[in-house]
Amino acid sequence: MATSPSTPHTPAFLRLTPALRQRIYSYLLPPHPDEETTTIVYDLKFPYLQHPSSTTFTPHQLDICTCPLQPLHQQDAENPSPPGCNDHIYSRYICCGPEVIVRPGTHTAWVLQQAGPAFNVLRPATDEELQRRPHAGIVLVNKAIYSETLPVLYRNRNFLLLTGICSRGRYQAYATQTWLSGLSPLARSNVTSLTLLCHSNEEDCRDEDAQLSYTDFARFCLDEVTSLQRLRLKVWPDENGISLRPFSILLGRPDFAIHMVEHLDVDDVFVFRDAATFLHYCNQKEQG
Repeated sequence: MATSPSTPHTPAFLRLTPALRQRIYSYLLPPHPDEETTTIVYDLKFPYLQHPSSTTFTPHQLDICTCPLQPLHQQDAENPSPPGCNDHIYSRYICCGPEVIVRPGTHTAWVLQQAGPAFNVLRPATDEELQRRPHAGIVLVNKAIYSETLPVLYRNRNFLLLTGICSRGRYQAYATQTWLSGLSPLARSNVTSLTLLCHSNEEDCRDEDAQLSYTDFARFCLDEVTSLQRLRLKVWPDENGISLRPFSILLGRPDFAIHMVEHLDVDDVFVFRDAATFLHYCNQKEQG
């Protein structure tokens, strides 16, 4: 028989009033006042590639892939591949995407020191930065506490996913979408702020191909990240080959804004709340 909340068998913490429990959560879980961004470090694993760890920068993603998704119509009908042979040149958006492996909290925590077109400079978090991390162990105590704490842990926290060097692009929007997909519906529904680094190599090895991933990411956020209020896009002022237009579909949502951060000696921030103004900015940026 289920016990009522007031019985002695109920954990002592749950016998506190909901208001008092929420007050305790407000000390343990929200972002620290000095924490602008919560960094999540991920690695990419390419299980079907011949040279998955290659760090040679090229304008193409040249490698042999054995994934099962390469369309059959691309094979030569007169000279079909031998049975069991599926070797082909890797093609993003056609072949299987990489596995996104989020490093657990027990690993060294890394933060972004400097973003760059070729690679990001990461550094270990300082002791002070580690102290700002939330004390989230309480979330896993039981289902009741889980449902109470998740909104406090995720809301008003700006998430940024980071990785190091990858010759095929760092797949950041793809990795962010994969991470969001892996959250519980309750956690995902309380994500309110995300950051993407829209630089060369950050999403794809060819700037013009990043638009496909940005389109998928924006549509996913529109459908699945229902409380998203802010998307921070960090860009270089002199990079014109990356189209940011796909993000405009998010600007039809009430209380949503895109924050464009242009890297200069002092970062310039432009806030957009409607699609027309944002697309005008994109036109000017693409025209140089």
